[in-house]
Amino acid sequence: MEPRKLTKRAIEAIPVPAEGAVLVRDTALTGFGVKVAHTGRAVFFFEAKVRGRAKRWTIGPFGPLTVDQARLQAKALAGELAKGEDPDSKAKAEELEARTLGDAVAEYLETRDLKERTRQDVTKTLNRNFKDWMKRRVTDLRPEDVRKRYVEVSARAPGEANRAFRYLRAVLGFVQAAWRTPDGEPVLRENPVKVLSAARAWKKLQPRRTVIEPHELGPWFEAVLADPDPVARDFFRFVLLTGCRRSEATNLTWDQVDLVGGKVTFRDTKARRDHTLPLGPYLWGLLKRRRETAGDPWVFSERVTTDRRRQDERFENVRYALNRIQKASGVTFTVHDLRRTFATVAESLDLSSYAVKALLNHALPREDVTAGYLRLTPERLRDAMEKVERRILTLAGIEPGAEVIPFPGAGNGADG
Repeated sequence: MEPRKLTKRAIEAIPVPAEGAVLVRDTALTGFGVKVAHTGRAVFFFEAKVRGRAKRWTIGPFGPLTVDQARLQAKALAGELAKGEDPDSKAKAEELEARTLGDAVAEYLETRDLKERTRQDVTKTLNRNFKDWMKRRVTDLRPEDVRKRYVEVSARAPGEANRAFRYLRAVLGFVQAAWRTPDGEPVLRENPVKVLSAARAWKKLQPRRTVIEPHELGPWFEAVLADPDPVARDFFRFVLLTGCRRSEATNLTWDQVDLVGGKVTFRDTKARRDHTLPLGPYLWGLLKRRRETAGDPWVFSERVTTDRRRQDERFENVRYALNRIQKASGVTFTVHDLRRTFATVAESLDLSSYAVKALLNHALPREDVTAGYLRLTPERLRDAMEKVERRILTLAGIEPGAEVIPFPGAGNGADG
């Protein structure tokens, strides 16, 4: 329609189209206008060229907004454009600056390729230590806030503090890289967690290096074999004699166990690859007997009662069994100490460093040229695995004779 000076009466006089919408531009302010739809709804707009391209901004509906109010907003947009500012860029920047730490954590977890266990730990750790920060704007987090909270958390749990603030640093580093205005400027110019490094405030923690000592293996085995829970008895021996991680054992299903070839495959491990290990005779016999009694799908399953029905579920009550074994044996240990014990025994034998790393599923150094030529298959590792098993059982005073069941075709050098 022809332009006209927009007033309340003029807008009310605009004929409502039968379909679509009509635009009526204001003669008093260039770019200002009203759009009347076939529904009768009228909405104010402002239009102009930005970098040679026509753009239109919606101001708001006629009725809730008067003509004068809408014209003032249109003048404000015109003023921003006259100063070289893009209202869209400004609005985007304001929207980003209003986003919270909770928004950042959610987007970080959605974007990053993390293993589920890590994802859960990040979520729990951040919520436990920064729950009151989740609704704060990321841009409001200050280095002094970080230092104060770190002191508070580290006073009760130094290890927890380091883990929590490393996670926070990763989330805010993601924000620095990903949250940018249309002009390419980062919304968060500096990661406030860096103040801990600048101030050298990180707590220095000694890594755990505890193992079950050779003289402790006898009492430990005795307590394990005497434990009333058959699942716990098998679980702890399995972890010690494979050197696997706790989650690899608790998540193990029968389709990952090859009782014919004497192998077990841990899927999607921490190293982000499958890891196949040959089984020593003692462990092979343990799993063969376990297969006869355990339910599906878990190798280490326990019977639980749910809604008056008994069913098999994955073995999760590790802590209770561990406490029983500690009390009975007098040996203090964690599940991961069993992996360290396996590694220590393996290293003490006449095994190559490549074989030890392969048994533990540790990556070989990229700069090691020789490693690039090696293919350490399960059968190549079988002799090493049996040596480690035999040494642990010897140190524990276990007579493996009754436990040993020879592998069909073992020793033929075939790659299973």
